[in-house]
Amino acid sequence: MDDKSLSETIELAKKNNQKAFNNLFEEFWGYLYNYQLKKNYNQDRAEDISIRTMAKAFDRIETFNSKYKFKTWLIAISNNINCLLYTSPSPR
Repeated sequence: MDDKSLSETIELAKKNNQKAFNNLFEEFWGYLYNYQLKKNYNQDRAEDISIRTMAKAFDRIETFNSKYKFKTWLIAISNNINCLLYTSPSPR
């Protein structure tokens, strides 16, 4: 998806267009899943984080700032979810 198409799709998604959400999901699922798989070495964890990331991104799509790359935004969300769910607190 080129930058112009991506921007248009994001704007449609911000208006709750389900087809736009589906297009974003299809476009970025593989990238996000593979990123988390490389980071966690666990398919179930990578899938769980990716699903939660996409759900959170769609719930909060109106907060996306187009000054940044959409991929970067998704990775930031996924890293936060990974930390919240799977990082054990450090011993004190």
